[in-house]
Amino acid sequence: MLDSALEIERHRLGVEQAHIVTDFIAHNEFGLAHDELVDALSELDLVPLEPTSALLEQADALMRGEAKP
Repeated sequence: MLDSALEIERHRLGVEQAHIVTDFIAHNEFGLAHDELVDALSELDLVPLEPTSALLEQADALMRGEAKP
């Protein structure tokens, strides 16, 4: 989910920001990847696109153990 969210937003992020999120995902640091993606968009005064928001909410629910089957 986080990979998909990043791909949606990649063109709006800087290369360094996208690399940081990718690195966190690669190291199974999903909470950090989630937060970094949200923070990177916020720092650029961007609101996550609708598909990104849905994916971020799903990822957050999974990380909190609240995902619905």
